[in-house]
Amino acid sequence: MVDRKRAAAIFTAQASQSFLVILTTDAFSFAASQLTVRRAYKMKIVLKIAISIIILFVIGIGAGFYAMSGFFDDMCGNYVFESATSPDSTFKAVLFQRDCGATTGFSTQVSLIATKDSLNNNEGGNILIIDGHPSFTKISIQWINEHQLAVSNLGNAYTYKKETSFRGVNVIFK
Repeated sequence: MVDRKRAAAIFTAQASQSFLVILTTDAFSFAASQLTVRRAYKMKIVLKIAISIIILFVIGIGAGFYAMSGFFDDMCGNYVFESATSPDSTFKAVLFQRDCGATTGFSTQVSLIATKDSLNNNEGGNILIIDGHPSFTKISIQWINEHQLAVSNLGNAYTYKKETSFRGVNVIFK
């Protein structure tokens, strides 16, 4: 009989220890899961803030470049040296110097534009672009007829652009 009582007491002690272990483990798991949920929530907030800051930074950079582009549009200047209107008064050939500031050299350029239009300061020549100032290159322009334009005295200057035809006008280089 003593053995039964003792066995029952041992069983009861072990059962209550197991119950206590299970209860403690469940409480710890619940606390750990609550901690993980809180940590995940905080990480979500931090991630949202970081993404918002990055987006604002990128938008700020883009807006800055857009705003600055207005300042750099007029860095180049075109200075007309000679102009010749076609015999039918449809086109005007313009010989000009293009200057884009202290870090670039002079260039001599020729554009073909409509007679009523004026030369755009933001555009380079559409017929000819060569190295050097027009005073030194001695280029001249002359209409042969309404479909032919002669550009003379090219010399040995470095040529960046040389179009032989533009808007139905043939360009002859001499």
